[in-house]
Amino acid sequence: MEIVKIMHSEAHLALIDEPTNHMDYVAKQQFIDWMNSQPHQAMLIITHDRDVLGQVDRIVEIKDGQAVSYRGNYDAYLKQNAQATTAGMNNFEQIEKRIVNLKQKVLDYQRLKEKSRNPGTIQKFKRLENEARAELAELSEMEKPTFWIDKESVGQLDYKSAERYGKFKSRNIRLSMKDASSRSQHVLVRAENVAVGIGERILFEDVNIDLREGEAIEIRGRNGAGKTTLIRMILASGKSFDGGPVLYSGDIFLDPQVRIGVYEQEIDERHRSNPLVKSQRKIVAQISIGDFSRAFG
Repeated sequence: MEIVKIMHSEAHLALIDEPTNHMDYVAKQQFIDWMNSQPHQAMLIITHDRDVLGQVDRIVEIKDGQAVSYRGNYDAYLKQNAQATTAGMNNFEQIEKRIVNLKQKVLDYQRLKEKSRNPGTIQKFKRLENEARAELAELSEMEKPTFWIDKESVGQLDYKSAERYGKFKSRNIRLSMKDASSRSQHVLVRAENVAVGIGERILFEDVNIDLREGEAIEIRGRNGAGKTTLIRMILASGKSFDGGPVLYSGDIFLDPQVRIGVYEQEIDERHRSNPLVKSQRKIVAQISIGDFSRAFG
């Protein structure tokens, strides 16, 4: 509703925070169409949505405590980021080499100072040692920048830059891609010709899913189309409950040995009346040490 208000407010400046988080793909396209139909309105949008980022004129990225501005949309950002990151990696590599060099210089000046007998020479090497130590301390306090380049741009790097990126790239995200030949034989979820409804209203039909270990499936549809209902039917292995969704046809298989983690967009009814801290404590109390060890090693 707030987005709709902004879209009809005729404001000169729109400040919008994560507008598409809870939109289905139709609503998102309507929002993007509205963005493109406002040539005289300025917009400041906080978003991770690449479809929205593809429509902007400038991207400001906040990284490592600094804001960096890039002209153009997301595709332009990727190219500029690859260039800036390549230069940043080269600079950081030079700093690392300088640190190694300074450490050696400190040892050399110490040794020369101890061997010298001339007071003037001793003072000279002491000064050089202190200067090297000061620069070393300053460089050592510098934190390693965050280096990230998109996969397509990495493929266009020269050999030395690609090798440098492999050394310095951020490793907070790991992706494991599998081709068809290495597809797991372990089936976690299977749905065959499934039709689900509530009461006499059919939400969807002819749904077929074959989800195996290591794979990810996006369930896409409009709000109210039954995406959450499908997830709940899978968790219940197709069993119906009074007042709940009904499996009209088809079969749903869920591996009984699989450990399941569930994140829902709606707050569980059991926690609605409790303060946040109380709900957190209640959830934590239900986690055994064994579960914690398996999850976090």
